[in-house]
Amino acid sequence: MSDVGGVYDLGDLPITVSAIYEGDWVVELDGMIGATIQVTVRIGTPGIKLQVYVQTSLDDGSTPIDLGCLAFTDTGATRLLNFSGLTPKLTAVVPTDGAIPDNTAIDGFLGSSLRIKVVSDGTYGDTLVTARSAVR
Repeated sequence: MSDVGGVYDLGDLPITVSAIYEGDWVVELDGMIGATIQVTVRIGTPGIKLQVYVQTSLDDGSTPIDLGCLAFTDTGATRLLNFSGLTPKLTAVVPTDGAIPDNTAIDGFLGSSLRIKVVSDGTYGDTLVTARSAVR
């Protein structure tokens, strides 16, 4: 187990059209037992809907696993999610990639990497999704 801790940048993603945007994986987080994620969406010209997925992976990004999904519509906001790798998981979880319901989270597991994935429905102007993580 490595000494993991600190604040990590999960990306600043400009959103302009209906598309899927993926931040780079923040890697080498082996030993991570907790993560607090802050997602800020600044909407210039609103589209229809933005979904921001917080994802982890146990295999260097080959299998993304949804941890949380935050949905945004006409106004920007800042929202937080907090995850613990120490919460017991007594039933199997099937990994999903951009598929868990809006405004939900799955606690109990953290891999060795983190990223955000944004699904945009609609055309946006001057919109920015920013995410940071405090890992322990």
